[in-house]
Amino acid sequence: MPGFSDEERDEIESALVDSAQQLFTLYGFQKTTVEDITEPVGIAESTFYRFFDSKTEMYTRVLLREQDEVIDAIESEVEGITDPERKLERLFRTWATEFEKRDLLVRSHREPQNTLRSMNHVDVDEVKSDIIVRVSPIVEDIQANSDGLINDLRPEVIFQLLSVLELIVAQKEAYDEYGWGYSSFKDTVITILTEGLMGERPEK
Repeated sequence: MPGFSDEERDEIESALVDSAQQLFTLYGFQKTTVEDITEPVGIAESTFYRFFDSKTEMYTRVLLREQDEVIDAIESEVEGITDPERKLERLFRTWATEFEKRDLLVRSHREPQNTLRSMNHVDVDEVKSDIIVRVSPIVEDIQANSDGLINDLRPEVIFQLLSVLELIVAQKEAYDEYGWGYSSFKDTVITILTEGLMGERPEK
């Protein structure tokens, strides 16, 4: 990239992602402009496009970063756990807990249609694929040490169940506002998912 050394390019790209992550979290995709992202970094809006093709590409990069941070936390939490049921429960619980901490992810699941409109199908597939690739080894390890129903499922199905937890987290305020008890409901869902998946396979 003419005009920037490799070190400068890496520093600017990282600063742009940091700026975008903060702004998308505060204001969402639609209300954040490319100029908003570049101003704190001290580069011109036109220079942004020497690093990213579009604001959509940047949004995907930020979601992938947040998602990777969630999975980093999960990997740390389940490391060393040998009991498959405890490991699965910790996977579900940590996933929900980490989502609760991340306003950008909560926002993206509170208004999923708006999020999908902000991304193209290739970007959505990339985000989904990244989760499956990183979560699959954890699921496969659980399966290797279990003879429960989970053994009949592809890791992709566990991703879909994690998505259910994401939607519950995204509606936390609504659960509490209507007196439904978000925390107890979340705990109940995690228990049902864990015990159901670790239970005996139905006879065919």
